[in-house]
Amino acid sequence: MREVSIGECLDQYQLTDVLARSGMASIFKATDSATGATVVLKIPHPQFESDVVFLRAFPREESWELRLEHPNNRARAAAQGKEPHVIVMEFIEGKSLRVLMQETRPMAHRTRRSVW
Repeated sequence: MREVSIGECLDQYQLTDVLARSGMASIFKATDSATGATVVLKIPHPQFESDVVFLRAFPREESWELRLEHPNNRARAAAQGKEPHVIVMEFIEGKSLRVLMQETRPMAHRTRRSVW
């Protein structure tokens, strides 16, 4: 997969904003042209295209996200198109975990009480 940028269309998704970049993937906010919904796309960086271990792990991550039932994780489905290594998730308005962690003081250390 080639490097993508804001304004481009990737299958049915038009990329509208970059939400985050990590060492392995970029997270984009996008519009689904089929439904008009705002979604999030997780797209691996191009340098991982030939990494066999990564290419095996990425679909597994998508599978786990699709099975995970939690209000803060909203994976939808695999992108339907020619780009095989894209995870599509529902966009949820709000602060990112990174921002929440920066705004919140470090949590107090609590020791676990033994029941024995």
